[in-house]
Amino acid sequence: MKGLKIFTPEDFPLDFKTSVTIGSFDGIHLGHKALLNRAKELASEFKATPLVVTFDPHPRKVLLPESHFKLLTTLEEKLELISKEGIYHICIIPFTRVLAELSADLFVEKYLVDGLKVQAVVVGFNFRFGKGREGSLEVLKRLGKTFGFYAESLGPIKANGLTVSSSTIRGLLEKGEVEKAGQLLGHPYFFSG
Repeated sequence: MKGLKIFTPEDFPLDFKTSVTIGSFDGIHLGHKALLNRAKELASEFKATPLVVTFDPHPRKVLLPESHFKLLTTLEEKLELISKEGIYHICIIPFTRVLAELSADLFVEKYLVDGLKVQAVVVGFNFRFGKGREGSLEVLKRLGKTFGFYAESLGPIKANGLTVSSSTIRGLLEKGEVEKAGQLLGHPYFFSG
């Protein structure tokens, strides 16, 4: 992970402008790779640095601890896979119950605008954020008009007739369909230990 720069909210405000994509990015599948590539394109367009915003631990581990939720990748594996896609700036936001209670508007203002100096945001088609999952692309676009950043989402990515998602990949792995899971990931599934 040579050249990787990892930031946390303690590093805010950053001293450069960013083009961000936000999410849990578990597995770094084909849908995630499309978001990473679009964040790089927008960075070029807006003269900004492409940056991934992710959370640790995974939000489901905090909000539903009894669910025995299984991750596709460890944090270290996720960082390695992101850097292989050509993005070397990552902001890891500690996910807590307090963060989960923050309104979408406050999250955008505090983290994206003030902290990351965002110029452009790209999210997945099913991305939700903020208290009660109130934040959506429409919220990002509204706040973009207020704070002067561009926002868009990418539609679902399909492979082998399936919509690519971490949940779908988990389901395939649970059924032992490792090759199919690899096709949705865009790389062979692996784990380290």
